[in-house]
Amino acid sequence: MPILQHDDVRLAYEVVGPENATPLVLIHGLGDRRELWKGIVPGLAGEQRILAYDLRGHGESDVPADPLAYSMPIFIDDLRVLLDSLGVVRARLAGFSLGGAVAVHFALAHPERTVALAMINANAAARDPGEEAAMERTATGGRPGMALMPEQERRWVDRLLERLPEGARLASVVGRGASIVERAARLSMPVWLVASDRDPGFARRSAALLPLLPRGHRVVIEGAGHAVMLDQPAALVDVLREFARATA
Repeated sequence: MPILQHDDVRLAYEVVGPENATPLVLIHGLGDRRELWKGIVPGLAGEQRILAYDLRGHGESDVPADPLAYSMPIFIDDLRVLLDSLGVVRARLAGFSLGGAVAVHFALAHPERTVALAMINANAAARDPGEEAAMERTATGGRPGMALMPEQERRWVDRLLERLPEGARLASVVGRGASIVERAARLSMPVWLVASDRDPGFARRSAALLPLLPRGHRVVIEGAGHAVMLDQPAALVDVLREFARATA
């Protein structure tokens, strides 16, 4: 297992696939790890170079105890340093859930390094600014804005937060204020919104976000919940293959 040392934090990653292909970076969600993608990597690695890594606080990467070690700028810089260490100048990014927020914020910070972007059920990044502002003003059970979420989504978030290990709890702050809706017009690269029909939050938010993107494209995968790579791995492989071909 390769390890990147970035300042005081070690980041675990792996790379598979043809060395001369443009890398596709897979970024997992909150409370997950890079093994989340194991069901789809074999279907992608024949045509693409796949880079998957564990976010800080997750998997085999280090778990800093300091809450200040977790912020969106730090997560963006982790990815930048990882790409630099591997000599990757430009890459496609595919981020799931919180990983989708990290991916799109990286694309905003480093558009010259982002060939294309796929946001997979990335609710935090796609929230309407009004929804996000109201969530900041309202607190239920110590968590901002929970009362404003639809009941199904609120129950899912409750269950997620209850089972998170310490590192993921610290990292959860990265999703706060992650909406890019007001900056969507700045995303000049192709942006694919990959939604599941049984993730009503992103199905709704992605439909609203699509017309704001200069080069947006939206796909809805049937028969899948939030973790589409577990529910419908073959369908996600097909979408990400087409994503790579369409953005070549």
